[in-house]
Amino acid sequence: MAKSSSPSGKNSIERLSPIGDLIRERGPLTVAAFMDFALYDSEHGYYARTAQRSGRAGDFFTSVDVGPIFGELMEAQLAEMAGILSSRFSIPSVDLVEAGAGNGRLAADILRAAHAHHPGVYESLRLHLVEASAGARAAQRATLGETADRLASSGDTLPASFEGVLLANELLDALPVHQVVMRADGLHEVYVQATDVARPFQGRDPSVLDVMKARVGTFATNKFTNAIQNSTIALTWFRSGVGDPPKINVIPSVAEAGLDCRVLPGTTRDQWIAEVKRRLGDPEIAIELINESDDPIVTSQDTPLYRHLEAAIKRRHPEAVVTPMLIPYGTDSNAFRPKGVKSYGVFPAILSGETVASMHGDGERVPLDGIGEAAQVFFEALKATLEK
Repeated sequence: MAKSSSPSGKNSIERLSPIGDLIRERGPLTVAAFMDFALYDSEHGYYARTAQRSGRAGDFFTSVDVGPIFGELMEAQLAEMAGILSSRFSIPSVDLVEAGAGNGRLAADILRAAHAHHPGVYESLRLHLVEASAGARAAQRATLGETADRLASSGDTLPASFEGVLLANELLDALPVHQVVMRADGLHEVYVQATDVARPFQGRDPSVLDVMKARVGTFATNKFTNAIQNSTIALTWFRSGVGDPPKINVIPSVAEAGLDCRVLPGTTRDQWIAEVKRRLGDPEIAIELINESDDPIVTSQDTPLYRHLEAAIKRRHPEAVVTPMLIPYGTDSNAFRPKGVKSYGVFPAILSGETVASMHGDGERVPLDGIGEAAQVFFEALKATLEK
């Protein structure tokens, strides 16, 4: 994990401003997402900020830095493969695709060796360089020099199709990876969060509440924000009395009350009943559980649809904070998600506090202009998702 020194002697990820900002925006990151940002972000990534990281002026040495020998050995193997493709499969031209090509030094060594030792193979080659760093891609043609005539493509993704050889030298050790740990209840993914001391977010996966608080920060104080951050109890009915209508001067022996409990995910039945008993403070009161729901399944935010929804919302409201959130009620998504359907419950329009407060009440309503804006956001997000 990347760390930085602070005057207090603590290692604070908050001081790594770009990564700290990303965590505050999105919530705790998987180790893979953390690595991807640290290594390959177009503005701040270790590999993306320069055309070359190895060699005498760099941070480490690889086989390519020693000289052209490694490229010459690769060319001998490539020439053999090209011969097999031509003689057995009638493939006259060979695609050489290098993933993680950097500024093209290895490809240049291979091509120069082919030009010297197997000119026929050289003429048959189509070179495709795949590199995440825009700076490194910009330097490739100059690095290839006189062999640049073999360069067919240069980009940050693999060709849609090719016939030939895929080469990846020292690439796998620089790929972002997910990290998991074993706990008593099974495997848990490790996350990175912004804290006063840099450390992995372990013990449990970050909940929606964790992510929500990380992105939003301090909430306004009202009934709705209380309901999305805490377990709540609402007294929805009370039944008692003797006779019909109930007699005003007779004390009933039994009284019943209905409590609608909206409990934070992760709270067990026993934990909640114990909490209700503690609050009631009367051991004579019997508690009967009428209905119990399972913890909801959460759809990942790491999907094209979520990203396009976020982008469409921010085009209209640049200052908006787009975050998953807890809601104190059920939705149709609860039926779709267990079947593997990616589902987001979102109404992407500005609603007044009065409108939000009316939800699940007898005066529930949504203004027409809000529906129009939401429909446009949905259309843009779906269109962008389907075009990819």
